[in-house]
Amino acid sequence: MPFSSFFANRHAHPTLRIPLNSFFLVVTVIALLSFIQISSTTAFNALLSLLTLALYISYVVPITLHGHQTSARQAHTILSFRLEKFGLPINVFGVVYAVYVIMFLPFPPTLPVTAVNVNYAGPVLGAVLVFALVEWCVNGRRRWTGPGSTKDVT
Repeated sequence: MPFSSFFANRHAHPTLRIPLNSFFLVVTVIALLSFIQISSTTAFNALLSLLTLALYISYVVPITLHGHQTSARQAHTILSFRLEKFGLPINVFGVVYAVYVIMFLPFPPTLPVTAVNVNYAGPVLGAVLVFALVEWCVNGRRRWTGPGSTKDVT
């Protein structure tokens, strides 16, 4: 993320022991997002659709990767919860349902589509993905150390 070194946990307040920079960032973003409902119902609905869309995408990715890992016979060594023979059908159903929701969530709620009732979740998600890809290419891949790394990111 841009300015991630400023908002990193290493800037924790000594007595409160919380990252104040990160805390104030979250509070500010939430306060600004709360004003969307006052100004525009369309923007608020697009925001809710976008968040739901991102949530379902975040479900599909790990379920799909876990299914691929299981089908490749790369079994986990430590599992705290197993569904045995029901695991694969439940995961397949979950992915199919999530893809169905992902496909139809960005559709406009009513017809005819106008600038007032259009659902902007799809274009906004595309813009966020483009921004994330550019940020990764410019800064992220140089600073990312991988999971489990103890290297300090500067």
